[in-house]
Amino acid sequence: MPPILGNESFQTAQDLLTPTIPRTASGSLSKATGGDLSDYFKFAVTGSSSVSASITGLTGNARLRLFSAPNEGSELQATSANNPQRLAESFVGNLATAGTYFIKVELDADPSVTSADYTLNLSANTNVDYSTLFWRAPDGANGLWLIDGKTLGDSGVLTPALNSQWRTEIADFNGDGEDDILWQNTVDGAVGIWLMRGRTIIEAVATTFNGQPLSLNGGWQSQVGDFDDDGKDDLLWRNESTGTNVVWLMNGTAIKDADLPPGFTGTWRAQVADFDGNGKDDILWRNGNIGAMGIWMMDGKNLETPTSFSYFTDIPEGWVPTAIDLTGEGGADIFWRNTTSGENALWIMTGKDRQSFDFLADVPITWKGEVGDFNNDEKGDIFWRQSTGENAIWQLDGTKAMGQKLASIAVLESLPTTWTLEAVTDFNSDRKDDVILRNSDGTVKIWLLDGSVVAAAPAGPSIITDPIRDRADLAPVPLTFALDSILERNLINTPKSIAGSTEQTAFDIGILNTGTNINPVTPGVYRDSVTALAPDFFKFNLATTSNFKMTPTGSVTLELFKQGVNGAASTPVPYTAGMELSGGVYFIKVATVANTETPYTLTLEGIPRIVNLVGDTFTAPALVNLTQPTDAVPEPANTINISYNVKNEGTVSVSGVKVNFVISRDSTITATDTLIGTDIISTIAAGGSGGKANFAVTLPKVTDAFWTVDRNYYVGIIIDSDNAFTETSELDNFGVAATKDFAIVDVRDTITADPAAFSISVPDTATAGSAVTSSYQVRNAGNKSIDTGVQVTFFLSKGPLFGGDDDFTYSPRTSAPLPRQTTLASVDRILTLPNSDDAFWAGLTGPQQFYIGYKLNLNNAVLESDGDNNEISELITITI
Repeated sequence: MPPILGNESFQTAQDLLTPTIPRTASGSLSKATGGDLSDYFKFAVTGSSSVSASITGLTGNARLRLFSAPNEGSELQATSANNPQRLAESFVGNLATAGTYFIKVELDADPSVTSADYTLNLSANTNVDYSTLFWRAPDGANGLWLIDGKTLGDSGVLTPALNSQWRTEIADFNGDGEDDILWQNTVDGAVGIWLMRGRTIIEAVATTFNGQPLSLNGGWQSQVGDFDDDGKDDLLWRNESTGTNVVWLMNGTAIKDADLPPGFTGTWRAQVADFDGNGKDDILWRNGNIGAMGIWMMDGKNLETPTSFSYFTDIPEGWVPTAIDLTGEGGADIFWRNTTSGENALWIMTGKDRQSFDFLADVPITWKGEVGDFNNDEKGDIFWRQSTGENAIWQLDGTKAMGQKLASIAVLESLPTTWTLEAVTDFNSDRKDDVILRNSDGTVKIWLLDGSVVAAAPAGPSIITDPIRDRADLAPVPLTFALDSILERNLINTPKSIAGSTEQTAFDIGILNTGTNINPVTPGVYRDSVTALAPDFFKFNLATTSNFKMTPTGSVTLELFKQGVNGAASTPVPYTAGMELSGGVYFIKVATVANTETPYTLTLEGIPRIVNLVGDTFTAPALVNLTQPTDAVPEPANTINISYNVKNEGTVSVSGVKVNFVISRDSTITATDTLIGTDIISTIAAGGSGGKANFAVTLPKVTDAFWTVDRNYYVGIIIDSDNAFTETSELDNFGVAATKDFAIVDVRDTITADPAAFSISVPDTATAGSAVTSSYQVRNAGNKSIDTGVQVTFFLSKGPLFGGDDDFTYSPRTSAPLPRQTTLASVDRILTLPNSDDAFWAGLTGPQQFYIGYKLNLNNAVLESDGDNNEISELITITI
């Protein structure tokens, strides 16, 4: 990947903003000219925060360092990591104070480390709330906008796409403070849940009960509530066609219990709220057709008692209830609006019973209201928007006397009728709700509201001063997308963990102890904390069979698993220290019985069980004079002594290493070269070497066809020539480097052929087109017979040497066999000169001097010791 440009110092550090939204950045470090040796990043925390930082996906050794100020002297020493090779680096810990911190990712100083690509991962926990806008298009495309105050902090596409036949419900099903998504297919009734973390799906499953898939078609509608006060949202399902109701008590993606409360006809509408403030949501029922309303006080999936309900009558059809806490006591009250007349009223409730009521000012039905809390008094308020563009706020206080429960009001700036109020929620974590609006052209606007400052009015409600404290226009959203819902993220400063709580989110430390020459091994060290509520998972890869160790400190237990075919930690592996593990992907599960955060250190070591044999030293005589044959010893032996050593760069001792010695005419040593000896090395320890001094090998006989001429030959070794060992590299067993596994030897006195042009005779004169008789003799000056003869090629030339562009060449002939040190008898060759009109004579007339000659072995069929004596010619005068 390309380097990150412009972040090579503290002053130019890349800004990762607030990492309560997880941040990533990728970079490339290099010692090459123009490369970055280090990259700098900065981030901010708004208070005491638990921070996790790591660099993963390393292609080389890099370091992770953290600083509290923009200078080297501010390094937080406890954070510096120094894991070997390409193992991931990590830090997890608490930053006590708000401020800006700096990260430096730097290339290791080891000269052998020349480059490293990396991915930086950064996240923090602090006390903050975020809202994520969930956009959907009819074709199934999903988009998420994570809003940080009035700023679009992060955005992305959420996959897979699910088309408009799928409806959603937003709830926190696993109690982690982050809303999740329930999907219901209104056509086939399929139901599934996505557990979310930011804009990442951490788990997605089809919902089942007692192992059976569930089907709830479009006739079923759901509402969210926590009916058993376990901090995990549950679901009330109602089928208005049949009047059937069912309550699901949820635990993440699982239904831990379910029941069928009594049913009502479809004219009854349900609403979920906690009316007695006990943490268990209840159900408000309204039937406008008969003017009735009731409240069920719930305890899990059932009514608290058979009599835990109330029933009200004589409430005309136009009145629509909204459950809302108007007193700040924690229990829901009811805001009533008559959608026909525009009348408004309040009921102050104590559990299922009404304690008092009050009427508020009428508001024409062209105004639509949304509930919120705009002054953080924990009492519900109303944001009003008129169809003609006006906007207003009512701040309510149910504790005030009759006629005074509308405590304060504000008239806000108008917006054209093309703007729609999309939602009310708290975008900037000040516990005061804000609003998001959208124009018909797709433009999105956020108003950050604050109704806490009011001024007394001469009569009636107080006036809210400057309720719009800040605002922002965000990027337009394509008109095909509609705001489906808002996912809330309620984060608290809980200790961060680098390790995930599932195999899918396991911290990937990379390949454990790569390389071949790795003695001594430097282990990887990772520090984290864990509770009994959720284990930690680490993931690592062994490139080859290794001796493995995992050592913890702290009150934790470790379990080892091998990755199954589905990618999960499905195969338990009984562990003993130093055990042999085959190559592959593994998981480590770290657990504790303590309910509080338990710190621990995990040390991992993998020593690959590898063999890699390479030449270490190799020497042979620089000059060898071959012993010549005699009548007494026609084929004398030629022996030389070689000293050599083979090094074992692996981690496993080897025995019985076969080494072949070969000789080659060229500098490329291969296993197919001429064998001249074999040795067996009894044992080579891991990291050690073995071989012999003055090991005798026998060269080919002096009469062997291997020898061509006196020249340099190459003597070398083929290590593990019978392939008895599986090595990390089979390419460095031979031919690596001179003095390592081969040597250059100057061999003299070879028995070779030497064809030579001995003599030629031609007439003194001739004419163009005539026949000329040339007599010639060929000699073998070498001491090796040329049994096949040698090629003889005659030429007519304007110069004494063959090979010019103006030569006239005759067809070659082959001589008779040439015994060693023999000159053949003279042979005549009749050569017909070109006719006078031949292009060879172009521009020439009258008597002219030319050369007739011959050259031997033009086809290089004979390997000879001296090619400089292959040519001869004689002057002739030719008349044209």
